[in-house]
Formats: sequence, structure tokens, C-alpha cells
Amino acid sequence: AFVARLAAATAAAGAEVRVVAPHVRGAAEDELVDGVRVSRFRYAPEPLERVAYRGDLHRRAPWSPLVALGVPAFLGAFALAVRRAAARFRPTLVHAHWWLPGGALAAYGTGTPLVVTCHGSDVRLLDGAPAWRRAAARVFARAARVTTVSEFLRADLARAFPALAPRLAVTPMPVDVPHFAAGRAAAKADPPRLLYAGNLLESKGLDDLLEAYAALRTRGVACRLKLLGEGPYAGALRARVAALGLTVGGTDAVDWSDFVPQTAMPAEYGASTVTVLPTRGRHEGLGLTLVEALLAGSAVVGTRVGGIPEVVAD
Repeated sequence: AFVARLAAATAAAGAEVRVVAPHVRGAAEDELVDGVRVSRFRYAPEPLERVAYRGDLHRRAPWSPLVALGVPAFLGAFALAVRRAAARFRPTLVHAHWWLPGGALAAYGTGTPLVVTCHGSDVRLLDGAPAWRRAAARVFARAARVTTVSEFLRADLARAFPALAPRLAVTPMPVDVPHFAAGRAAAKADPPRLLYAGNLLESKGLDDLLEAYAALRTRGVACRLKLLGEGPYAGALRARVAALGLTVGGTDAVDWSDFVPQTAMPAEYGASTVTVLPTRGRHEGLGLTLVEALLAGSAVVGTRVGGIPEVVAD
């Protein structure tokens, strides 16, 4: 959603904008959205187009068989779509989000000045095999400017690539303030709700959140926890709920929800007394959910991880 807002704002400022993005089930292949022409490339039969939009490419955990099978076709179709769009549109500038794959494909698919924005999961790849760092160095060398969504990520890249520092800038992604501020009109849930909204990953620290929730209930604090999201750690979390005694009479004391449309998120935040982002390690580029929650009138709790301290004033 933040990439869509940035594209729309750029168009509103007077630029002609074209977006190349992967197709996903239910989306149009070509459409005009908020003054921006969006072209979505196909790379598999629609039920198998599951590589993008859920962070699959940057996960440390093994890919699912469907994702693994789709990656080569995805990358090939993406590269071809970028080259075709550049040849037709002849852009003044290419703005690639995430250095991999978008930045890498744009760096070698066009001869146009390039800006690369790193969002977090792509920077964490650099903590792994040296091959990732060598690949990123080639992409960054091609870029006229590299931006990050937080000072935390900028400092990480400056340490990893000292020569890149003069071309680094912090550019947080835009937030639709009126959209999320409308959540303040939502009635607060009773009993008070604790909300987590995001991918269900081990790095998000959700087992810590469950332990904290169990401790609150043991102390007699009336509250409910809602986990809104999807991901590979969902099964482990359900098992943890049972182990902590948070299943009573076959019913969880945790409310589970799949992802909901962006249009529904202001009310989700607004109905929550506290929104929690308990990420551990270095796996949080900024913590945009906390920004959205604050706008919607929810208190926030976050760990001192990644870019979260840039959002939460302790």
C-alpha cells in the first residue's frame, strides 16, 4: 500500500508514472489507479501466482514448494516486463523498491538513472551469505541514489558499504493520514483489545506476546488478544496458545484473523486499546503498523528493535 501511495503522490505532483508489478489473483493486468498506469506481469497460472506480496522472496525459512517452483518464472517475467516497460515508456527515472529483485532487475534491464529504496527484509539478506553482499554492491554501484525507510537501515547500509554513504538518504514511506485517523471514530472493544497486525513469523516475537498476554490474564486483567495476519509460524503459535493454557473448553482466548483489506485496518486499530509490535533481533525496518495505529487512536508498545524507536517515543 505504501508503494501505491508514493506512486499516486508522485503523479499528483505532476510526474507521469508507470508501475510494473507482479500479478496476483483477482487483480487486473492493466489498469489506471489514482492517475497511475499499473501493469501487472503474469508468470504462472493465476492459482500459482503466489511468490510476491507476502515477503516470500526474503524469508530465511525454506520456501513452500509452490513458491520455490514459481521463483524462476517470476524473475524471468519480471525482467522482461521491466525491459519492455522501459522501451515503451522511455522513463526519465526508474524507482525500484527492494534491491532484490526489483533493484537488481532494473539495474541491468535499463540504461536509465536508478533510485533504489530498501525497506528492511532486503537489507537483512546482507547479514547472511557473502554472495548477497556482493550482489547488492553491484546494484548499489549502478544506483544514482539509495534510500531507506529509517535511519536504522541507513546506518546498516553505510556500515556495510562505506562508499555508498554519500548517496544514501532516509525517506520514510508516505502514510494516508486521513484514512487511518478515521479509525478514531471506532468504538473500543470490550474487554480491551491487544492487537498484533502483520506477518506471522518467528522473528516477530509473537511467542513473547502470548506469554505477556497469559501473564495479564493470570493477574486478572480483563483483555483479549487479536492476532491479525498470516504466515508460516501460525501453527507453532496455535500450539503455544494451548501450552500456555489459553485454550478453555476447546476455545482459544486469542482471536485469530487472516489479513483484511487496507480499508478495514483503521477500524481494527481504532477498536484496539493497545497495538503491539514485539519484533526481536534486527528484523524491523521501521514498524509502519505502529504509525498507522497511533493515527487511529491506539496506544502502541514496541521492542527496541530496528526502526521501532524512531516511531515510539518512550
